[in-house]
Amino acid sequence: MQKLLIFDSHAFIHRAFHAIKPDLTTKAGISTNAVYGFFSMILSMIKNETPDYCVFAFDSKEKTFRHNMFSQYKATRVKAPDGLYQQIDIIKEGLTAFKANCIAVPGFEADDIIGAVANTAYKNNLQTIIATGDLDALQLVNSQVVVASPSKGIRNIEYYDENKVKERFSITPEQIPDYKAICGDKSDNIPGVRQIGHKQTIKLLIKFSNLENIYKNLDKIDSERLKNLLIQDKDKAFLSKELATIDKNMKIDFDLDKANLQNYDVLRLEEFFKKYECFNLIPKINFLKQQKSKTENIQPSLF
Repeated sequence: MQKLLIFDSHAFIHRAFHAIKPDLTTKAGISTNAVYGFFSMILSMIKNETPDYCVFAFDSKEKTFRHNMFSQYKATRVKAPDGLYQQIDIIKEGLTAFKANCIAVPGFEADDIIGAVANTAYKNNLQTIIATGDLDALQLVNSQVVVASPSKGIRNIEYYDENKVKERFSITPEQIPDYKAICGDKSDNIPGVRQIGHKQTIKLLIKFSNLENIYKNLDKIDSERLKNLLIQDKDKAFLSKELATIDKNMKIDFDLDKANLQNYDVLRLEEFFKKYECFNLIPKINFLKQQKSKTENIQPSLF
């Protein structure tokens, strides 16, 4: 089975920015800590996972359909430092040089792009690894999709298959939007149902499976307090589930051939590393050169 590796680009950029000391700069004073950390991480993952295809998903600058549904969506997030935004443009320059398959869609988040690409890959019988620090993506895990989440800076990777999700969170991947519908999500400012916590939510989902069944079976909930809380915040609960659900069926222009790692330009990426004085990254692309050389050597001759 061929393998697709999808990167949640902004998640990796943020992690790299905070993991690498900010005093990493070029001679001209351009900060490159996020640039260095980002490319170091993605090259390590590509080397370790040996994918046939790679995709880099980006958030769009525009407000998303979730903001249209709920104006306070992600309103509590602290604005990232200016130094990070400057390096995002440099990273995009590097990915363009690499001829990487980068996808951003106005009105949608990287999570939705990841979901749509993973859904397409599933239909095409590809094994998919989603590289992200955002555990919202765990709802996408299935028999062919695994989430790889960096931990402890940028060095260690934790893998989540269906069993690992159930083991850690006591629910299935499909139940994650239902969980957030009740518990909410402070990081995304998703409201959920007031005064119902983790343990009660898990018990409800174990008994009733999903949000819809919980509300169909309110008469089977013994606690009057719990029942009243659910009734009072019913609209918020269903809104929260919609906000927390990744749109796997969004329309997306995804060309598998553009994602083929053999079509990426390793030499131009090397020139990019030289331009921004990331010389320690140059040896990290040797494996890509070797792979490309092997592929070219086994191409059949026409004569």
